[in-house]
Amino acid sequence: MDIADTLRNNHYKPLEIKELNDYVKPIIKEGLEVQGMDQITAYLYGDEIARQQGYFPVGLPFCAGYACGYSMVKYYLEKTCEDITLATIRPAKEILNMIEEFWNE
Repeated sequence: MDIADTLRNNHYKPLEIKELNDYVKPIIKEGLEVQGMDQITAYLYGDEIARQQGYFPVGLPFCAGYACGYSMVKYYLEKTCEDITLATIRPAKEILNMIEEFWNE
């Protein structure tokens, strides 16, 4: 079964805020320095997709990394009132330094 089949055949529910804050964020934060597709796949796409591609699971549901990333960018933009076009060229380390409290919500 490929990724497209998985998406068609399964019903994925969106993450609840509590699940994002209490469960997903700590795992994502631990993995911020991880590099290489074999290491980052589970953080981006979740364990199910990682396993399908022969990579290691980290305990995350489907696309949890994208949900966390979306929330992080939204948090940054609301905090700084910066235009998204400027934020896209800002170094990730700079953004992460400005939103340290995001991880503690």
